Amino acid sequence: MTTIQIELSDDTAKAARDAGWLTSQSLERLLKEALKRHDDIEALRREIQKGVDSGPGIPADEVFDRLKAKYSALAQKHSG
Repeated sequence: MTTIQIELSDDTAKAARDAGWLTSQSLERLLKEALKRHDDIEALRREIQKGVDSGPGIPADEVFDRLKAKYSALAQKHSG
């Protein structure tokens, strides 16, 4: 078990104590949640970078126009 010491302003310490956040269990939970958010953010950044590195994007309107044309052609083929 590791012991840590932090310095807080009096107001922050009082508010945290009043909220029940200065217990070992509460602080550990808060730290675990913060670490998980950090990991999630880093994973998201990696995925965004993969997208950037994959080359230029295609405008959404162009993609949707292609899809509409494709499915319209399929619908006409099956109805006629």
